Amino acid sequence: MTLIGVLGQGAVGRAVSGRLTDCGFTVRAADRDDRRQVLDAEPDVLITALTRGDESLHQLSELEWVPGVVLDLTTQSPESAWRCARQAGALGTAYHGGGLTGGGRELALGQGVLLLGSPVDPDGPAGRVVSALGRAIGFPSAPEAAKAKLLHNWVLLVQQWSAALALGEAGPDGAGALVEVLAAGTAGRAVPEWSVVRDARGPARSTYLGRLAAKDLGEIARGLPALAEAGGPVLEVLTEALLAGAEQPYTQTLLNILDGTGNGPKEVL
Repeated sequence: MTLIGVLGQGAVGRAVSGRLTDCGFTVRAADRDDRRQVLDAEPDVLITALTRGDESLHQLSELEWVPGVVLDLTTQSPESAWRCARQAGALGTAYHGGGLTGGGRELALGQGVLLLGSPVDPDGPAGRVVSALGRAIGFPSAPEAAKAKLLHNWVLLVQQWSAALALGEAGPDGAGALVEVLAAGTAGRAVPEWSVVRDARGPARSTYLGRLAAKDLGEIARGLPALAEAGGPVLEVLTEALLAGAEQPYTQTLLNILDGTGNGPKEVL
């Protein structure tokens, strides 16, 4: 029986632990402060779902045994992903890092999308874990997967910020029609399912908190210099807004800036 260890018990780590347990895996899970109960079990596959790349590196540096596989779902910079891969290589373990799209809800349903470099062996223990969580998009290396994740987050945040501003401009009487117009002519996820549009109808449900989104923007600024230079004003505006609502869902923070006070109307639709 393959033993799975999960380090990190935020929304992603809890969802991973619950999903794998429901799928019949033996799971040992803990947050960083209680990591000994995971590490001492010496799991075959170690999954890290932490806040920053340097935390992943710290955990890898403290390992006293060599896990067969490390799946790192932490959002980090290409530089920290490279350092983690190098540390894992020194240990002799297979490292697959990059992050994921979606969040706890998707993982709990087995619909997560994991960005992993290098690609996992679909027939090996890590491949079976990934299949239970959703599907993987493979990259040649962890830094390339981490870069794709940061670019994904940039597009997500700018898109949702633009939607929040547009909803505010349309006002309560025109917001519904605006969503219908956008839905008729945009690509990708249907506009009514965009997080900020969904959360404009009532209590925000996103587990992507303002401080986490702001942290990811910081990673973008450090790890993607060309993009950061071109999009500097937007980065600055978004970071300031997200930090103002650090413990709120990022969608609520974006909607609350509509009146310029940080306490604007929540229900736009």
